[in-house]
Amino acid sequence: MKLYEDQLQVLLVFAKDDAQSHSFCWACERAGFRCNVARTPEAALESFQEKNHDLIIIDHRHSRYFDAEALCRSIRSISCSHNTVIVAVVKRFEWQGVYYAKKKNGDSVQQNVKMTPVIGQGGCVCVCDGQVSSWSSSLTVFISRPLTYLGLKIFSRFGVCEFLSCPEATLRSWLQIIETNYHSSNSYHNSTHAADVLHATAYFLRKERVKQSLDPIDEVAALIAAAVHDVDHPGRTNSFLCNAGSELAILYNDTAVLESHHAALAFQITTRDDKCNIFKNIERNEYRTLRQAVIDMVLATEMTKHFEHVNKFVNSINKPLATLEENGDNGDEDSVKSILTAPENRILVKRMLIKCADISNPCRPLELCIEWAGRISEEYFAQTDEEKQQGLPVVMPVFDRNTCSIPKSQISFIDLLVT
Repeated sequence: MKLYEDQLQVLLVFAKDDAQSHSFCWACERAGFRCNVARTPEAALESFQEKNHDLIIIDHRHSRYFDAEALCRSIRSISCSHNTVIVAVVKRFEWQGVYYAKKKNGDSVQQNVKMTPVIGQGGCVCVCDGQVSSWSSSLTVFISRPLTYLGLKIFSRFGVCEFLSCPEATLRSWLQIIETNYHSSNSYHNSTHAADVLHATAYFLRKERVKQSLDPIDEVAALIAAAVHDVDHPGRTNSFLCNAGSELAILYNDTAVLESHHAALAFQITTRDDKCNIFKNIERNEYRTLRQAVIDMVLATEMTKHFEHVNKFVNSINKPLATLEENGDNGDEDSVKSILTAPENRILVKRMLIKCADISNPCRPLELCIEWAGRISEEYFAQTDEEKQQGLPVVMPVFDRNTCSIPKSQISFIDLLVT
């Protein structure tokens, strides 16, 4: 199902036709997006004011044609640009995506499209095709505010504003302030990771067995928990914070330090300003139920209890469902429903849902899997460097940047935790 009813509208700002512009046009055509092309900044602004495009791709390789950054600022000064993603195509790049363009004679030719953010935070996130039901058939782009952009799309798809009785402007403000409190300096634990986990969570929520188990309030809680689950992450592990005697470790008594902080800060940020308080208009008991569900899911991402959560899920849900299937009763909807909707099992489903979303990177398409592996490894390398500099215990000695094999470390992670 699409995250939006209308086709995505894309504006390409290229002074001249070349392989890059043809690749983008072809990609838009294949994805079913509406695509307009502007040759000058003036034409781009006029087109945008008329059609309010969702995605604008600006050619930033040739400054002699026009000033791409000035055009970006001009677009951002227009009030209707809040939900618009702006991407620059540059010579020096942070991400390379492979697309296939068509020559005039109809032959297909492989092209490398190089992209980087023009302003703000950036990162790769599967959003362009707008499908919650699709895990891998997405275009990967670098966008300036991945969590805000994707959050507005997904929350709209699940009717979160209607459920919470809050205006879209409040939701937008909330997503923006949550995203601001993610650290763009982190190579992994940034708002792009939050957007990635949000996408995976929404994907899982569309699965039939999950829909059988959860109520609307559970779905809303899961989406909120995914968005905030790593907010204000410092790019260091719980063990590092405890060994270093950090203020957070002292505050939370060395127990689930980061996860407790993420949950607490998310509610502090949300409730201290009515402009971003998405909970302002819901009934008190409903708020308490929603708050407890969000807290429980965020705390479930703490990895020291990983196997405890998995074992409970297997024993309480997987095995009983397997027994029904072995006995030929898997078509007994009442029996299946009684297992899936038991209050304690709904909690387990929500925990496993966000846990699977949080460590789903190895299951993404290979190019994304490799990108995420490099990002988390860099964060761990930096932690190991700091531990050595400060004379702290080295928590993960395998992540020494001079000796670590990233593929081998990922295989160990997959074998131990993912499979």
